[in-house]
Amino acid sequence: MIIDNVMYHNVDGIIKRPYGMRLLRYSEGVTENLEYGVKKMSGYACNAEMRFVTEAPETFVSLMSEIGEAHVTVYYGDCVLKEFILQEGVITRIELYIPKVLDGLDESFYKNNLFSKNVWRLHFKGMITVCGIDSLGYPIRPPKKEEMPKKTILCYGSSISHGIGSAYYPVTYVNVLANLLGMDCLAKGLAGACFCNTKIAQSFAERNDWDCAFLELGINMIWAPDEFLKRFEYFADTMYKTGKKLVFTTIFDNNRYYEDGDAKNTCMEFDAMIRKKCNEFDKERVLLIDGRDIVCESGILTADGTHPSTEGHMKMGYNIYEKVKDFLV
Repeated sequence: MIIDNVMYHNVDGIIKRPYGMRLLRYSEGVTENLEYGVKKMSGYACNAEMRFVTEAPETFVSLMSEIGEAHVTVYYGDCVLKEFILQEGVITRIELYIPKVLDGLDESFYKNNLFSKNVWRLHFKGMITVCGIDSLGYPIRPPKKEEMPKKTILCYGSSISHGIGSAYYPVTYVNVLANLLGMDCLAKGLAGACFCNTKIAQSFAERNDWDCAFLELGINMIWAPDEFLKRFEYFADTMYKTGKKLVFTTIFDNNRYYEDGDAKNTCMEFDAMIRKKCNEFDKERVLLIDGRDIVCESGILTADGTHPSTEGHMKMGYNIYEKVKDFLV
């Protein structure tokens, strides 16, 4: 999405406010009539970015958190410039300036970067409202295609794919995986609300801004195995019809696998459904990995036994990369 010559990556809609515009990772047209959790979580701009290019020596971006604290990591190309914490209801004016040490380096220093060095990127965690941008009269433009990664991986899933557990959202497993693959990341995880909705599957299939997908499905529908099977089969079939390469995972290993009783049995039942469906697809285009090979040690998890820590997200990203690097070429 491009608004006023600024690219909003991983943003599909906005809600106008008297003081700016709140960023949505899903359009209201997609989330209309879906579960409350889907609507709520799609309103968190986690792993969304503002991207633009300007020759202004200083640029000021005004932002606000709608609910609780929000985090902003500012990049100049691939390099982190600053990190900011936004307070709820308080407009924060962020100053961007070109770091002299980076601006003076030889161009060969940047040859392996994913982004051109002159692309400003503001990476978000939280419910973000953009209140304004001031480049002091200098022109602003969105990045060109050649200034960004050539390919994009779409990632959809539950709270783990949303990034919960990581204190630093640029280091969620989906971002680590995308970075290792040399790709951009279209992060569509929905914490507590990964319900394999028909409308979401259709919206993904209709997009032309992703090249491959990583799909972590199931755990949020542990209460409804029959409904999960129906939704999952439609979701998988719809994505498969795009002709693009897809990576599915069985449920990530967490405390439910160590619990006795219904929760553990249901997880294993879900895994069997996922395996059976993936076996119907062409192995040249669909790869299934075992979630227990990704979350394979207790040290990956936070103390809640379910969500990975910041370090855990990093380990997961590397673990997945080793499984998919030869497939997603």
